[in-house]
Amino acid sequence: MSKDYYAEAIESKQTRRLLSVTTSAIALSVIAFISWSAFTKVDEIAKAQGTVIPEGERQIIQSDIGGKLKTISVSEGDLVEEGQVLVEFDATFQTTALEELKAQQASLNLTIERLNSLIEERDPDFSEYEAQFPELVAQQKAQRSAQVALYYQKRIVLEKEAEQIAEQLRSTDNAIPAYERELQASKQELAILQRGQKSGNISRLRVLEMQQKVASIEQQIEETRGKKALLLKQADSNDEKISQLLAEAKVEVADQRSKAASELSALKREFVQVKRSYLIRY
Repeated sequence: MSKDYYAEAIESKQTRRLLSVTTSAIALSVIAFISWSAFTKVDEIAKAQGTVIPEGERQIIQSDIGGKLKTISVSEGDLVEEGQVLVEFDATFQTTALEELKAQQASLNLTIERLNSLIEERDPDFSEYEAQFPELVAQQKAQRSAQVALYYQKRIVLEKEAEQIAEQLRSTDNAIPAYERELQASKQELAILQRGQKSGNISRLRVLEMQQKVASIEQQIEETRGKKALLLKQADSNDEKISQLLAEAKVEVADQRSKAASELSALKREFVQVKRSYLIRY
């Protein structure tokens, strides 16, 4: 045999051996990977948008009135207990806020006293605030005077109408008896004329004229009585308007007092809150 034949045979055996080794290695690698994946936990990482939600309830720490920070007693990451002081503000701003609230509280108390005095128809008592808040007291006095003046301005108009009605009633009361006396005299004269007509001494025209006069007087009496009845109704209506004016004024004042009392109640709560606001606790 030639040398080429032996060379090809040797090369063929080496190739088969290499392929066999390679195939075996690949098979072992696959088996090893399958075994590893079956018994090994693989961490998978995936990117997605999300929101972190705490397990407990979130609590926002803030000041209602703000101010200049004086001390921060905690740092990021500290564990705090309930009631522990977190932040302290400069008390200067708090003092200013309290003074403003005191002035507002005094103003509302003065307003309520002013309105109470109007409802109870008495003089107001502002003595408690005259020394500390003289300007507020002066404003309340001026406002009360303006309210009273407006009430009496409206009432004077009604009182003048009442006087006019009363004057007209007096006039009708005086007119009716006078008309009745005149009517009686005219009827007596008519009776005399009618007797004279029967005897032929008085003309029929004279009797007719007297009859017309009697009828005219009777008409005047009825008209005057009707006018009196109308005036009496007007007088009653005017009296009701005067009473209603006072009642409406009191209702309006009572509404204002209720509103002021509500504002005062809210202000008292704010006052307590501001007194504590220079310290923020957990």
